[in-house]
Amino acid sequence: MLLLLACTSGEPVDSGPTTVPWSSDRPRLDLPLRDYAWKRGIVHLHSPWSHDACDGLMGDEGVFSEDCLSDFRDGLCRNGMDFAFVTDHPGYMAHQDYEDLKLLREGDTDLGDRTVLECGTVLFPGTEDDSMTVGLVEHVPGTVEERDALYNRSDAESYAAFTAAGADIYQNHPEGMELEELVRRSEWGMTGLEIFNLHAMFGPDIREEDLGLEPFSWVEDIGPFTEGEAEPDLLYIAVHQDQPPSLEHWDALLQLGPTVGIGGTDAHQNVLNWELADGERVDSYRRMMSWFSNWVLVEDEDFQGSLASGRNAVVFEFLGVPDQLDVRIGDLELGETGEGGTLSISCTSLASTSPRGLQDPELRVEVRRDGEVVGSGCGDHDATTPGVYRVSWYITPLHLSDFLGDAEALAEREHPWIHAGAIRVR
Repeated sequence: MLLLLACTSGEPVDSGPTTVPWSSDRPRLDLPLRDYAWKRGIVHLHSPWSHDACDGLMGDEGVFSEDCLSDFRDGLCRNGMDFAFVTDHPGYMAHQDYEDLKLLREGDTDLGDRTVLECGTVLFPGTEDDSMTVGLVEHVPGTVEERDALYNRSDAESYAAFTAAGADIYQNHPEGMELEELVRRSEWGMTGLEIFNLHAMFGPDIREEDLGLEPFSWVEDIGPFTEGEAEPDLLYIAVHQDQPPSLEHWDALLQLGPTVGIGGTDAHQNVLNWELADGERVDSYRRMMSWFSNWVLVEDEDFQGSLASGRNAVVFEFLGVPDQLDVRIGDLELGETGEGGTLSISCTSLASTSPRGLQDPELRVEVRRDGEVVGSGCGDHDATTPGVYRVSWYITPLHLSDFLGDAEALAEREHPWIHAGAIRVR
């Protein structure tokens, strides 16, 4: 007994780093911040109303697939999405009644211009063609043929019609566009643009021609995810990089006026129909939605307005879920404009529920003003010089080594983790 008491008294024994096992499901965010709360969601997402969703099941027959919808809903719910902006191609979407676009099913709640899924995700209808209309509260006016034609246009008249129908307008796939055209669309009323698009990372032609990346450089790295012991959801670590042309477009537009940068998941479940070790296809809705999301700093559940105001961040959560996220200049929140002062950046790390092995990640914080790097590190920085400030976190995910099997060397590469919205100093 004396020996036992001697062993249990005194300072606690350090048992080493805490590990968290891998999970294919993700809890909802619980991150209040001042008068707001961070919420997680998807922007650029195709339901069965898109002709090419779920391997083109709609096809020429136009038959809606309930199985496809089930996969779609499962992906949103299991990834803890608070909201989703659906952006269907107009080909079938324009021919449906607006009520059908809300995708209501038993157990859901109809809020008029949106649907609350039984699991709590709020779903907003919208379209994607040459531009994306995010958050339509009704169809644009006209006959079916007229509104189909309008959804396929990008000009001052169509933008005015989209706005009148309650939508904000974002540019999809800006990586292949000229800056002059994006400036023109901003003048018509464009809210923002994709600073990252997932489809672009896998398309060899887009990678090479529009992003300046090697078209197939990632193919050799994915073997352990298809045949080995690497966690299948981490396959994307072999592919992930910044998309410099889109980030450069964003920085240029920010200097002209407020512009929101978003991440486009562009999920169709129609590209890579081959199974990984977990029996799930590479491009399943659930898996693609797990790789990253748009975090929005929300007040009163106003997802659309908060995103459009620029209180947002693109977060690549397959690398880890942040434990906190805060960027402000004095009293200015993300997306706001005002007098300069102290730029305060949270020293963000991994949330307690985020999967990790025995090693800690290495983090790097980058501060940009008008597109140029002007500082590094979390904490306080001087931000009295006029310009547009934005902050990015980069991560070397050593904490994922234990989940990568023979691909553990991929954990030694630095990856973009968080791109936060901008703050404008006069």
